[in-house]
Amino acid sequence: MNLSFKIFDENSVLQYVADLKKIEKDILYPLNNGSESFRINHGDNYTPFFTNQGYKTRFLIIKDSNSVIGGLVGVWKKATLNKDKLNILYVADLKLKKEYRGNGVIKKGLFYLFFKWPFNQSLQGWDFIYFCAMQKKNRGVEKTFKGLHLGRLSSSITEFVIYMVEPEELKKLPVEFFKKNKNNKINLSKKRGEGVLWNNNIKEIILTKSNESLSLGHINPDVFSGGDERKIKKIIKTIKKRKNSLACFAIDTKQKEKVNIMAQVGIKKETFCKLFTFNPFLIKSLRSAHFYISTGEI
Repeated sequence: MNLSFKIFDENSVLQYVADLKKIEKDILYPLNNGSESFRINHGDNYTPFFTNQGYKTRFLIIKDSNSVIGGLVGVWKKATLNKDKLNILYVADLKLKKEYRGNGVIKKGLFYLFFKWPFNQSLQGWDFIYFCAMQKKNRGVEKTFKGLHLGRLSSSITEFVIYMVEPEELKKLPVEFFKKNKNNKINLSKKRGEGVLWNNNIKEIILTKSNESLSLGHINPDVFSGGDERKIKKIIKTIKKRKNSLACFAIDTKQKEKVNIMAQVGIKKETFCKLFTFNPFLIKSLRSAHFYISTGEI
């Protein structure tokens, strides 16, 4: 292999959109703990799904000679933990051609970024890094972190249950489900202002078995922490207006009471996503915090 790695912004990466779209057609992600799967289509332009999430985006393009074989995305975001304002880096969209997997390509790419970081200002300006890993039978991308792999510097800080339900099901939730969360908390999707996020034309979820696209209304995570249960009524109406659409949201499993309430009203937990962090600056209370995220950003 004649590997090369190069970093691009959201404009200069557009020359590689066609290559990235070809690669993502062959990548499957687990659903319902691995009993089902889906693939992703990031739309014609590819980049808006990422640029809409934060204030800066960078793309790593991986080549073998002149052929694009993979990539990785970094999104810089604003967040607040307690009263501390943070800049966080979301690492996402790791993709690699099938024939290159298991050959240490990603490991080399991470080392490239690690050694670039102290000298490249565009890669700096974050307080901690996080990434999400969809789980199949309690395992995800972390299973590839072997030997001298920089992924081993990260740690699993929590796990989300991802719910995709008929909007009418949300009427079963009692008032106490929406009570104000007084714990340490951090919203990884703070930029989102809409009650319901639709990713039409920028991230399509396509079921493997049926080849059908899921219409998902991603509920703003603030709804579940703000102590105002009235908001959910408006959200139910909004999602119902779109035919055959499901309500989608994530609950941090640290919030055992909420997860238990979901089970009590008959809403099953079948899809899981682990959250990993790299916290070199030892931010206090990060591990004990309750995490909130829009499923429309995973």
